[in-house]
Amino acid sequence: MIFPLLCFCSDGWDRTTQLVSLACLLLDPYYRTFSGFQALVEKDWLAFGHPFAERMGVPTVSENGGSQYELLRQPSLGNLSSSPSRNTLGRPGPSSNSSVQSQTSNNTSPILLQWLDCISQLLRLYPSAFQFSSKFLVDFMDCVLSCRFGNFLCNSEREREQSGVTISCRCMWSHLANLRASGGSFHEH
Repeated sequence: MIFPLLCFCSDGWDRTTQLVSLACLLLDPYYRTFSGFQALVEKDWLAFGHPFAERMGVPTVSENGGSQYELLRQPSLGNLSSSPSRNTLGRPGPSSNSSVQSQTSNNTSPILLQWLDCISQLLRLYPSAFQFSSKFLVDFMDCVLSCRFGNFLCNSEREREQSGVTISCRCMWSHLANLRASGGSFHEH
């Protein structure tokens, strides 16, 4: 027997997203596979408009809709410290231009990281229940924080489309799939 469930919070972006996506992982083994995890993140985090730029303190779209992602097209060494957007919160760095809006620290919150920590704890308790390992979660979060991929930039799908991020940036899911296929990272148990 299936019963509908309504989960509601004042904004619906933080705790709601965490709880609903965690419940999906617990209740449906599909979401514990690589393709299921991707579908869950795409559905509950990206499609529903989780404000990643605000919560993680990364660049977002300015009011005038200028070309604010030129800095993201710079070559990256692929680590967190080389990311152009990882400057001190609240102050634009020297490589930032006027159309990139830095976030103030009162909007940053480790919502995605907390959710990944919950999954990591579940992986520790039930490793055989997941197709992926904690190494996959580390690589996933590294990709998110590096700002090398357009999936998690901006505060909504609309902002990603308007800014051209979806066209100009690589897809994180393709990168993670290539890592798995090449054996360069041990994501599977």
